Amino acid sequence: MKISEIQELPPAEIRSQVEKLRQSVWKMRFQAKGEPMESPGALRQMKRDVARMLTVLRAKELAAGRDGHETGRGTRNTRTKKSVVSAGSTVTDSTQNDSASGE
Repeated sequence: MKISEIQELPPAEIRSQVEKLRQSVWKMRFQAKGEPMESPGALRQMKRDVARMLTVLRAKELAAGRDGHETGRGTRNTRTKKSVVSAGSTVTDSTQNDSASGE
């Protein structure tokens, strides 16, 4: 299915198509274990169609303003660097400002 065709579908229809294709992929995987597949490329094509549909669905959600985040950018947790020097020592947290500690 082409992206232009997928873009014309409403989100509910895209979701139902994704579920149908996922079921077909699941069935094909088990059929492939027991007997040779008639068209081995069909499984790959179905997986790609699912990916295309999910990509278009996500783009539609973002365009509608439903991105799942209340604040938008910058909502990820930042990584903190912690290290333990040796047993019995204190834990150093590098999230503190080094210039404030005089280093």
